[in-house]
Amino acid sequence: VNSEEKIINSRLSEDCLICGTFLTGFGGFLLRLTGLKRSSVNPNVCNRCNMHIEDGKIVEVSILFVDLCSFTSITHELGPEKTHSIVHSFLNTITEAVIKHDGVVDKYIGDAAMALFNVPIHCDYHAANALAVTKDLTGIMPSLSAEHGLELKFSGGLASGAVRVGKLGSNDIKDFTVIGDAVNRASRLQAQARPGEIVLDTGAFLHVESSHPEIFPEEMELKGFPSTVLGYRIPIEGSFKNPAIINGDNKNPIRKRGFPGIAFFIALLGSPCILGAALSPGAIVLSIGALTGASLPSLISTPYFIDQWWVRLPLILFAFLVTGINVYLVFNARNIRQKLIYDGAKVELSIKEKRTEIWVLILSLLTILIIILGSLSHHFVMRHHHFL
Repeated sequence: VNSEEKIINSRLSEDCLICGTFLTGFGGFLLRLTGLKRSSVNPNVCNRCNMHIEDGKIVEVSILFVDLCSFTSITHELGPEKTHSIVHSFLNTITEAVIKHDGVVDKYIGDAAMALFNVPIHCDYHAANALAVTKDLTGIMPSLSAEHGLELKFSGGLASGAVRVGKLGSNDIKDFTVIGDAVNRASRLQAQARPGEIVLDTGAFLHVESSHPEIFPEEMELKGFPSTVLGYRIPIEGSFKNPAIINGDNKNPIRKRGFPGIAFFIALLGSPCILGAALSPGAIVLSIGALTGASLPSLISTPYFIDQWWVRLPLILFAFLVTGINVYLVFNARNIRQKLIYDGAKVELSIKEKRTEIWVLILSLLTILIIILGSLSHHFVMRHHHFL
């Protein structure tokens, strides 16, 4: 398990691949204190970017199904304990490969996994990245087989097409997933694949056709589909060149760090990415700081000390500045959400995010009231002192 964790950690990005927010170092430590951390969906993006910006939108996605072959016979021969160890190693290997190629594991289904590419990390070569995952698995399977003393093989199905991204589940528990014809095709194509083979639909194959000119389509009857579907059988053991590398674009443009310092302060104050629609918990921290700054002169100063401009002015300016920033962030986030909803996206804030907005507004209002009351009391005290 320790070696597996080291492999995963060695492939993690230092910054969020979408917005550039720090995920490591001192900046990452500070942001983790405000609730910003690696996403559980893909540790190379922050938990604010994740996928909720895409919620309710129709996007082009490549869906990969990978299944461990002969699972039933393995369970029958080895029993549940040994089978669990094998499946755990297999699924962990899949996860590492998917993360490496900028995908996300949508769900585990017994001994199989369903992975998505092009959401939330956008890439022009999403189908090629998905196919590259199976090539990586092929290279690791011999070591897995040796580790468990059993010849292990897998098969895969890959389809590309427009799907709806969104939350699905009960009222209490909802998970992100994708719904669309491409999902069903990928699942059914995987069932058609033989051990050591992956079957692609036409949409996916068009993305990698230049790497496999020798592959020809085959009409397949898929369960639940009214007519035959063209499938392309690709031996996973064969050579493969990612079109992104061929065209000199082996680095996704979204990996460019841009202005990490700006991204850090945006993440600390409000939402870490430009398209964000929710506040960071860091806004509450700043609101408390502004409230403290506004209250401090009245709490600890003598009447004479209050009148010193070098005491009152910096604290009042700080309180006003932070309060103005936080109020702006609240209403700007609401405007962004309205625009996203108008464009067809379904943006749903979590309970924690809603509470953050409410507390920021409450603390901002209290700060303004304290500044006003403090100024009035200062005026009254100094005027009374003058008459005395």
